Amino acid sequence: MRSVGFFIGLAFSVSAAAQHIQVSGRFLDDSVAVGKPVRFALSVRYSPRQTVLFPDSSYAFAPFEFYKKKYFNTFTKDTVSTDSVIYSLTSFELDSLQTLRLPVFAVNKKDCVAVYSPFDTVRFKKYVSALPDSSLAKLPLKTNTLYYKVAKLFNYFLAAVIAGGLLMAAVVCWFIFRKKILAYFAKRRLAKEHQSFLRQFEKSVSAWNVNRESRDAETALAVWKKYVEKLMAAPISKLTTKEIRAAIPDEHLAKNLSKIDGVIYGQIIPQENPFLELKAFGLDQYYWKMERIKNGK
Repeated sequence: MRSVGFFIGLAFSVSAAAQHIQVSGRFLDDSVAVGKPVRFALSVRYSPRQTVLFPDSSYAFAPFEFYKKKYFNTFTKDTVSTDSVIYSLTSFELDSLQTLRLPVFAVNKKDCVAVYSPFDTVRFKKYVSALPDSSLAKLPLKTNTLYYKVAKLFNYFLAAVIAGGLLMAAVVCWFIFRKKILAYFAKRRLAKEHQSFLRQFEKSVSAWNVNRESRDAETALAVWKKYVEKLMAAPISKLTTKEIRAAIPDEHLAKNLSKIDGVIYGQIIPQENPFLELKAFGLDQYYWKMERIKNGK
């Protein structure tokens, strides 16, 4: 008995919610053609205390398909509000008569009640009438075997799969060969810097060999210090010859640095070229750095 009472109460509440709502709908065009928009006007009269909703683009407008819609502002007079919307729909059906009715949803506290408009009918407009087979046989048809080039469609899905596969392969290769890749580019960068050092250093030394100017010797020493500083990760360019001798225990290097100081500050020309030892030391540091990169250090 409780179940029967529940359903009776539910039906009564639905009826009460719907009886104060008047829904009307009609086609604004007298005919519809395949794929051409046809307008359907839907309006509702209701109490301002109620909330109503119109169907949106997700609603099934069968046998029509949604194209667009146009809302009109709510008009309220006395105790009655009026809302209207015009739907533009398309149809691809070939039935001579096509009918439609649409709902307006009355929102309650727990659910919505659909109140439908009456059915309205629109006539299907044919552009081509059926031709008998005898007429088709008499048509002056011509055979055309010429090649017509059709643009190929781009397969976005396949392209996305290939791009994803390449990206995944690149990530895997990076994790497997990361150390080798980094070492390869580090060695290339180091070799490029070494060649740049040799060009600048030999240019300054050659100028000193010709002119015996102290500024050429000073330039060559500055180029050497800057290069060795980067290889050894030590502030060599800011150190004096005495400080370099304490930091790098190499007697031949210290002796030749002292000779270069004599060239720069005392205009003393040594019998042997002191820059050869600096170049040899830079080359030793270059090979030492290359070996460390090779060993992943």
